[in-house]
Order: sequence, then C-alpha cells, then structure tokens
Amino acid sequence: GHQQPESAGPCPAEYWHENETLRYHNTPKAARLQAELTQSAAALGQLPCGAGVVLDLGFGGGLSTLTFQALASNTGADGCPPFVIGLDASPAMLATIVAEADVAGIRVTSLAEAEASDCQRDVDIADGIRWHATRCDRLLADIAQPLPFRKSVVNGVLSVSAVQWLLHGRGSPGDVPRDVTPTAADGASVDVVRAEPETTSIEMAAGDRLNVNEPTLAASHPRLSSLCRSLRLVCS
Repeated sequence: GHQQPESAGPCPAEYWHENETLRYHNTPKAARLQAELTQSAAALGQLPCGAGVVLDLGFGGGLSTLTFQALASNTGADGCPPFVIGLDASPAMLATIVAEADVAGIRVTSLAEAEASDCQRDVDIADGIRWHATRCDRLLADIAQPLPFRKSVVNGVLSVSAVQWLLHGRGSPGDVPRDVTPTAADGASVDVVRAEPETTSIEMAAGDRLNVNEPTLAASHPRLSSLCRSLRLVCS
C-alpha cells in the first residue's frame, strides 16, 4: 500500500530533495489541497491577520504562507497581512518559487466577518504572492530543534502537513540538542528554547484548543513535546 513520506525513513531534508520537490509542486490538486488546509487551519486557530509576526512551520515552497497572507490581507485588519517567517529543513523546498500561474484559479473561503461587506467572500490565493517580497522571509531550520527566536516575538503559528514528521523516529530523544544559544545579527545573545521534554502542555501551544496532556506527550513523542515548549516561549 501507499506509505506516507514521514513513514518512509529519511528525514524531511533528505526526502524533499530537488526531484521530489518538483514532483510535489507539479502534482495536480496539490496546491488546492494545501490552500484548503491552510484556510481551515487559519480559521480554526484564529490566526492574527493584522500587524505582527507569524511562523510557518514546514514552509515548503510557500503555498500555505501565500494563502494565509491573501486571506489576511482580505480582512482589512490594521497592518495586514502579518510578516511571515517560514521554516523548513529542506533547501530544495525553500528554493522553490511559486508563480502566479501555479495557483491560478484557486480560491478559498474568506476569513473576514460576514458583515464586512467590503471584503471578498472568496479569496484568490494568488493575491498572496505580492506579499512574498516585502512581508515574508525563509529560514533553513529543523522544527525538531530549538527554535532560534527570542521569547515572545511571535504572534501566531501556522503549520500544514509538517508536524507529523515529529511523530516518527529519527533517533532517540537525546538527539535533540540542549543549551543552544545562538547570536543575533547585532551580536546580542538570543534566548532560545531548551529542548527539554518535560511538563509542557500542547494545550498552551495550541491556544487551549487541543485536549492532549503532558507528560504523556513527552513520553510518546518527545520532539513534538519540545516543539510545543518552543512555541509556548516564542509566542507572545
């Protein structure tokens, strides 16, 4: 039978090599499915649409980000859309450039309130491409590792088809490095998360919307537990 990529064995950076990345982005309906999942995630997670910073974990070629920014800009919120920082472990994915022709005709339901008559009810996700040059940046990073951000600098987190990679073994919990203290561009020390799979709550990382309790999560999926702790610290 068909095996999901995350179950195939290689880590994301190895699985999403150049050829596999091209195959994915040339797959019919892949962009539409990603857009629909992103709309659902943004709506259910009540992501902030105004000024601020949102992380896209598992950025890939940016399909989720451009969809979210198209949705956010349509709401008319002050300072919309947020600046998005996309993290991905695959250089091939980050090097992908999504063109307007790749997403032409894909529309998703607006996040705007029904009474906001000046907002479109259906949003063309291609509108999000215009924000990539000014309100988006990409970072080569493995979300199984501590997130390289200061505390309380992020307003929201988006992740579509990425977190499941943390549920499959790529070594033991001890492989997750501890006490990582990178340095910012200005030379200042950056407070980052220590990847300690202890009493973290996925409920807090997900805005109290997921009823999963820790330390059960830490014992069964230490990388997911570490990510939750990371998000709890970097999100304001």
